[in-house]
Amino acid sequence: MSRRLLESLIPREHPESLVAQKRPESLVAQELPAVALLATWLIFGGLHLTAWNFPFVTEAEKITWRLASLVLTGAPLAMLIGLTIALQLVTLLDRTVTGIDCSVIVARGCFVLGSCAGLCSRLALVGLMLASLRALPCSAYQTSISWTAYVPHF
Repeated sequence: MSRRLLESLIPREHPESLVAQKRPESLVAQELPAVALLATWLIFGGLHLTAWNFPFVTEAEKITWRLASLVLTGAPLAMLIGLTIALQLVTLLDRTVTGIDCSVIVARGCFVLGSCAGLCSRLALVGLMLASLRALPCSAYQTSISWTAYVPHF
């Protein structure tokens, strides 16, 4: 009885034929939300590139802004290239190396590296934005609206 149970649990097909059944189309459908997120991230990084020639307090801040904006824009491009390579590996190889799918390794590696680079560049940009508040122009303090009129007085 136990032998029949064990035989029913063991697949009759070779494991490589099971991997070959996975279609790249299903992988594309699974990664579509990630691609949409990366496209949004690319647009977000492009918006930061518009401040390329804005005045900065120091030259170091200008260079840091430019570098962080380029990384923020380039990280999703690198991740999309990694996803494309992973899809090509699935269609070309249709097999695993030492039991691990090569395309998953490439895709996850690109996502991890790109996410770390994007996170660091976003943190740098937030830091630069907060640092720029220390040197506002005089016109920032001149307003035609008396805000104290809208504050309730007791």
